[in-house]
Amino acid sequence: MTSPCNPPPPHSQTMGVLHDEEVVRKESSDNYSQVLVQFLAEWRLIVCKHGKQGIVQNRSTVRPNKGVWIGKKHVTTKSSLLVVCSALGLIRDTATAQKVLQLPEKLSEAVENG
Repeated sequence: MTSPCNPPPPHSQTMGVLHDEEVVRKESSDNYSQVLVQFLAEWRLIVCKHGKQGIVQNRSTVRPNKGVWIGKKHVTTKSSLLVVCSALGLIRDTATAQKVLQLPEKLSEAVENG
């Protein structure tokens, strides 16, 4: 029996259910909050959860299968990102090119201030 001083843990902690805040912090999640550029349906650029570098990610499987996002390249500068984009053929339209070119030189500076 629990006393008023020691209430039971929230339901999500006892049942293994994740809060929205926890899901958003998971880099492999579809709804990760720090997505900077969605290149193609299966490629994106995020800022890592520590805010120190960019990660170019690829889906682990083709839709409609669920899959997860997997880090393929880690970059800290826009210059290195452009090299990766060129090697992987990620920039295929003007809108995507503009998004990449608008990023700060140090990708850690692109972190959203919450």
